[in-house]
Amino acid sequence: MPSFVRAVRLRAVIAVSVVACAHEAAAFCRVTTCDPAETSCDRDADGCLASGRPLYWSSGCVSIATQEDGSAFHGIDANELESLVTQALRTWMSVDCGGGETPSISVESLGLVACDRSEYNASGNANIVLIRDRDWPYPGSANTLGKTNVTFDPASGRIYDADIEINGADADLSVGDPVMGADLASIVMHEVGHFLGLDHSLDPNATMRADYLPLGSGLRTLGEDDERGICAVYPPSRKPESASCAPRHGFSAECGGSEPKHSTTAGTTRGGCSLAAPKAFGESHLVVVLASIGLAMIARRGMR
Repeated sequence: MPSFVRAVRLRAVIAVSVVACAHEAAAFCRVTTCDPAETSCDRDADGCLASGRPLYWSSGCVSIATQEDGSAFHGIDANELESLVTQALRTWMSVDCGGGETPSISVESLGLVACDRSEYNASGNANIVLIRDRDWPYPGSANTLGKTNVTFDPASGRIYDADIEINGADADLSVGDPVMGADLASIVMHEVGHFLGLDHSLDPNATMRADYLPLGSGLRTLGEDDERGICAVYPPSRKPESASCAPRHGFSAECGGSEPKHSTTAGTTRGGCSLAAPKAFGESHLVVVLASIGLAMIARRGMR
């Protein structure tokens, strides 16, 4: 960002509860089924969640799609956004886990889809990346740059669906070089890590750290901690449960109806950590926003 003032276009100063990342230990963390906003979760010496089952995609292949509107407000074409998503996925998938072997998962792009919201349906789904231009529908989190909603089986940790939302309503999104705002490629790279099951890292050199540092594109390149993380979640020796890339309950490019229709998969719903920009003009520090959102009968976690 050229200046802290241009980092985020806040329409109003919104009071939020924040928790700074106080630890400096270098260790990747995984998202688990334990919700710290709802219950007491154990943490290990590095501050990572130690309670619950780690989240992961059980198949050896998953798919992702890009919302066809892109961002008219920021002049970002949907094909340009899809290209950034594909580039980020290629970076994560090509990590060398040792001996030239890569993570035991691949991600294919299904192109552009019409559905413009994050949802999980009993029939027909897509794992979507979208930019929200008109509004950011998460009260108290206008400083959030990106949010990944993950639907999963609370008993096993298997991920069923994941959608990435990017805050184009409050942030000055920037594509390419020089970076003139919040670097979209960096945001996408970070959120793809959440899509794959990684939580925030305490390593300041990691793409999965909780904060987005202004004046640069540093999150575009994975750190050693990120590489260790993706190889731990999907080691080359893993035997996936299937080779299917199709979304659970089949693929649909359309939304499920006038209102989100959720499956009856047992579970709980909750919010999570976020990649955040400064919460007010002139501030150079970044924070982790904790939000709790309740929906019954589905396990859904929002990571930002």
